[in-house]
Amino acid sequence: MWTLQDNDSPTIAYVDLLVNPEGYTGYTGPTAWRIWESIYDENCFPITGKDVEGMCAEQRVFFRLISGLQSSINTHIALTRHDGKPSLQLWLERVGTHPDRLENMYFVYLFLVRALAKARPVLAAMKFDTGNTAADQNTRQLLDRLLAVPSPDILSAFDESQLFKVSKEEVMKTCPDVISDLSDLAKLQEQFMAQNAQKQEMREQLRGAFRNVSRVLDCVGCDKCRLWGKIQFLGLGTAMKVLFADSDDVIADTALAMRSTNSAVGRIAPQAKSEPAFQLSQNEVVALVNTLHRLSISVQAVEQFKQSEVREAVSAAAPLVIVGVVLAVVLVTLGCVSLKSRRAKVE
Repeated sequence: MWTLQDNDSPTIAYVDLLVNPEGYTGYTGPTAWRIWESIYDENCFPITGKDVEGMCAEQRVFFRLISGLQSSINTHIALTRHDGKPSLQLWLERVGTHPDRLENMYFVYLFLVRALAKARPVLAAMKFDTGNTAADQNTRQLLDRLLAVPSPDILSAFDESQLFKVSKEEVMKTCPDVISDLSDLAKLQEQFMAQNAQKQEMREQLRGAFRNVSRVLDCVGCDKCRLWGKIQFLGLGTAMKVLFADSDDVIADTALAMRSTNSAVGRIAPQAKSEPAFQLSQNEVVALVNTLHRLSISVQAVEQFKQSEVREAVSAAAPLVIVGVVLAVVLVTLGCVSLKSRRAKVE
């Protein structure tokens, strides 16, 4: 698992998310920002100053996921800032004037859509049993409708299978120009195994760091904020669980094949698996679908805020246009009067 889930106990309350939507709660200031600082600095990315360019591909992806989710949450806060009405100024300050934050938010949306597409077989076979038969049937129907939606073309914009894998460049950088004997092949194997171990160590470090986010969210002082924060980080962690489920098996198969190769380096293909490499709990499905729903609304809201920005710009410019037209009319009128006066003198 990529996140920690709360164990079921008599103290846990079940909340109707439809009557407790995400939005502005007034929870802001140093306390709220300290939570985000802890998520970024203490638990996720030890790189000083969040130097994205200095990160490897895997760290960069994780940073974009955190940043994009924060941008989505800020978008929902801005949508309900004024008694349930949007605040364009708040959205511009936190998201709209930061192209990287917008791009990261779109990236999280893409990440979740890819996870949904990959999880289709598991979700299609899943049975819901909450004790309310009518509600369970309705949930099954709604989920079937969601799964019936064709996957969008944007899925090809990101390929998670390239993460936590050893690239050819990483192995070949120490390879001699000419491979003379089997000792050179042995060196290639050693280089691959060393790089593979580093990738797996990084994977576990990032998994542990992301799981720590669950502990940080327990420190949030606002109940509603903590609820939606934990739901969305669980949804994001579920997406990671789905998308990265195969990587361990593929790397293990590759390492085994490399160790068994003594005389030649052949083409290595992972073994086909008849069953998905993951299973999902009911809470994980709830979190995944709700997080995708939140991101969908955020992406849709971008257009709404952009249109509001244009309208405000036009409204602000309208008085200046009117003044300009009046001045132009006055100048033209004065010019005409002056011209008539000169003609009169000539005559």
